Amino acid sequence: MNEVRCEKQFSLPSGEKLDASCVIPGYTGLPVQRQEIVLGHNEVELELQRRCVSHGRYLTTDQPAMRGDMVNLDFLGSLDGEAFDDGKITGYQLKLGSNTFLKEFEEQIMGHSAGESFSIDVTFPEQYPAEELCGRTARFDITLNEVQHLTVPKPSDEIAREEGFRDLAEMTKRVEEQRTQLHRAKQDARLQKQILEHLIQNARAEIPEELLNHTVGLLREHFMADLSRRGQKLERFLRWNNMTEDALQAKMRQRAVDLIIRQLVVDTIARRERLEPTDKEVEQALERRKKTQSHRSAYNDAQMTALLRERMCCERVERFLLEQSEEHPWVS
Repeated sequence: MNEVRCEKQFSLPSGEKLDASCVIPGYTGLPVQRQEIVLGHNEVELELQRRCVSHGRYLTTDQPAMRGDMVNLDFLGSLDGEAFDDGKITGYQLKLGSNTFLKEFEEQIMGHSAGESFSIDVTFPEQYPAEELCGRTARFDITLNEVQHLTVPKPSDEIAREEGFRDLAEMTKRVEEQRTQLHRAKQDARLQKQILEHLIQNARAEIPEELLNHTVGLLREHFMADLSRRGQKLERFLRWNNMTEDALQAKMRQRAVDLIIRQLVVDTIARRERLEPTDKEVEQALERRKKTQSHRSAYNDAQMTALLRERMCCERVERFLLEQSEEHPWVS
């Protein structure tokens, strides 16, 4: 394999620009060895049963109520013996475990059977929409009118046809194919990362000490911030992990080397093979992230754009490396 030289200029916060480089073996035709995909015990059967759940029906039972059951109940809530507003409901349908009511309320219904009358005590959280209930313990007098258990049919030709297949055999074959594809996708993702790690571990790097120290500093800063968020102290972390501070520093230094080489390798291959995302692709990825994220990001748009560009480059390079690899025969 022909060796490839990877070069990149890094900018420090001071404005100083530093050149780093590494040499890697040729990155095409690398050997990979797949394992034969064997579906787990009962994996297909469990997936077929899962598909039958939507065809199940709730049927009345005299067995004690359990999580997932549908119950019909009457209840009266009181504080210090006095009924409170909206505390009386008759004929309410509740799926146990759905968290429709407080978890403590639903859990205390489990184990009771239809026809039973009983009382439970429930403590409301300090932050609760009804101010008069905040942090207080209420008593609920309950009558359990009915318990229904979800009865799921077994896989059959009829259910297969309702799912859009000719018969159960065809649905079973499709499930086997889907599960195999899922395992293959997971295996591919693992192999992609392994190939890139192989290149990083076998690289001969020339990294300026200033750049290495700066990267180690960033890693330590993020590490200490993470410890703080978890309420941990460095001394306790070191003691729990049987590690000295020198060993931690050495580990961060090696991590910094790997990160710098990763950037060198990814940027070089992406540029040589024209895998770099366009500005429009990165912009679209940023917009998708904004629409789906559930909390405010710690990064501004410019920082997130840079992170997304780097992530997209890495994903494309990993896929390319696997596509260009040479697959060994299947092994068991």
